[in-house]
Amino acid sequence: MLRYSKNPSVSELKVQVTSLDSGLSYSWQSPGSKSTHLIASGTKMFAATVVQRLADEGKLAISDPVSTHLPSSDFANLNIQDGVDCSEQITIRDLLSHTSGIADYYQLKRLPKKGDLSQLSEQDPGWSFEEAIDLARQLPSRFAPNSGKAHYSFTNYQLVGRLIEAVTKQSLGDAFKTRIFEPLNLSDTSLITKENLEPFYNASQVLIGNQKYQGAKRIASLGAEGSIVSSTQDTTKFLQHFFTGDLKSTTGRDNLLSNWLPIFPGIRYAAGVMSLGLPRVATRAKHKGRYLGHSGATGHFMFFDPIDRLTIVGSINQLKPSTNAYRLMASVLRGINSV
Repeated sequence: MLRYSKNPSVSELKVQVTSLDSGLSYSWQSPGSKSTHLIASGTKMFAATVVQRLADEGKLAISDPVSTHLPSSDFANLNIQDGVDCSEQITIRDLLSHTSGIADYYQLKRLPKKGDLSQLSEQDPGWSFEEAIDLARQLPSRFAPNSGKAHYSFTNYQLVGRLIEAVTKQSLGDAFKTRIFEPLNLSDTSLITKENLEPFYNASQVLIGNQKYQGAKRIASLGAEGSIVSSTQDTTKFLQHFFTGDLKSTTGRDNLLSNWLPIFPGIRYAAGVMSLGLPRVATRAKHKGRYLGHSGATGHFMFFDPIDRLTIVGSINQLKPSTNAYRLMASVLRGINSV
């Protein structure tokens, strides 16, 4: 771990590995690290869990068209095929599983690759739901809804956040609190909002290349896409309850973990959950399997091995795209499997 933590592209490295069967519990973090960090797109798994809990409560069905719960102004003209608006066909499952075909508005919100990114990110005022949706409408949709294809689009989870607020009549932060954070006693977990940026500043420093990322308002704009901060302990607890506990019904969990489609190299996607394949030669695992959970653009990873019932959570707190987080994860698993 010390070798990875000294890498200049890594900020406040953290790792926690826990086995539900063997009693293994291992954690490590860079000296002086803060207890919380941005989990980025790991937020999507929390959001999907809230949606499924609402389904268990009978307040919606994953198969519902989005139009059942949201006004057309929220989603109209987001999927145009041959001049025809197909947005009415989009279901909640399509949003959760990225099968809606909706374009990714975030393509138009990425920071430049050069310049003073620390200052640029700090000065960015962020954006509203309406602004994100308008940007998505400017881009061509990828395919018709539910075409058997998946395309990772942040716009989907802008709509998921909107849906949660519409159905619960709560803010997104309160919906997370009442259905996940408080029931699981996740005391280190919270949602960054434009009204409360404090969790961002209290979390581990994220880098973007070799510069400090200061985009608190940008992160707050993501909502259900990626605004949660948490600790490795809290995220481990969430994963364990998601896969083995009573956070949702067994039927509900199976509902989320179905219809896997390829979305990135080595990664399949269901409803708010990734399935990551790591070569056995890299992990020295005794079985051939996949790791279920989610990763995020900050170098955060949170995965569960359903065969060994082992959770592995960590972060390198780096926004510049790289495979370092997955390399770290494989290295930790290799060390454990070699014992």
